Amino acid sequence: MNTEVYESVIDFIKRAEEKSIKGSVCNIDDIRNLNNKLNGLLPQWYSELIESIKNYPGLEIFKKGYICIASDSTGGGDPYFIDTNAGDNPPVYRVYHDVSDNLDEILAKGRQLVSNSLSELFQSSIFD
Repeated sequence: MNTEVYESVIDFIKRAEEKSIKGSVCNIDDIRNLNNKLNGLLPQWYSELIESIKNYPGLEIFKKGYICIASDSTGGGDPYFIDTNAGDNPPVYRVYHDVSDNLDEILAKGRQLVSNSLSELFQSSIFD
């Protein structure tokens, strides 16, 4: 696992615990089943990092290696994705659900860069 990602996740978890914020935890079988459904797309570092995945949209961008890492907490339906082909510390994108159902159009017009890297996202997270 990328050291910068690992350290930022540990810090993220500590800050969440200080605010008494807890997520749900999935077991190793849940992770293996998800990876099987994604045809082995999950990189090893993500399998080590993941704590909970319950929902992910069936958007076309899975075909290009994008996986959902977070839902839209505002209820707007625009989840957050990483590109598994972009290395061990990939950028994070918000992907708009209502742009298109066409792969190329979604990637061209429906992505908003949220963070230049996954570790940057964890480091800059704020708990209200």
